[in-house]
Amino acid sequence: MGEMEAPAVSTVAVAVSGGRSSRHALKWALDKFVPEGRVLFRILHVRPAITMVPTPMGNFIPISQVREDVASAYIKEAEWRASNMLVPFQKMCAQRKVEAEAVLLESDDVASAISFKR
Repeated sequence: MGEMEAPAVSTVAVAVSGGRSSRHALKWALDKFVPEGRVLFRILHVRPAITMVPTPMGNFIPISQVREDVASAYIKEAEWRASNMLVPFQKMCAQRKVEAEAVLLESDDVASAISFKR
């Protein structure tokens, strides 16, 4: 007897910025690709590299001149904000019973960051 092969899994990557147009893009991708079989969605978000840390006075200090614990806390906060921004997109996928992976990338060049993500 032959073994049954598992259906192939396609991966669809959708880059989002958090705005209304991103929601429309994800909805379009869900409508387009979900009916075609087993799909893994990767929801990509690129945030700029953190090189400066804001001060209470509204100024910015280079991250290299800030205490390590302060810089680390600021970076964790930025990552937390970016992760929270992706929650509605993950919920959209969950409502459609689609497997989704949120991927946070750090780069000042969005196109390059997305094109090198596999």
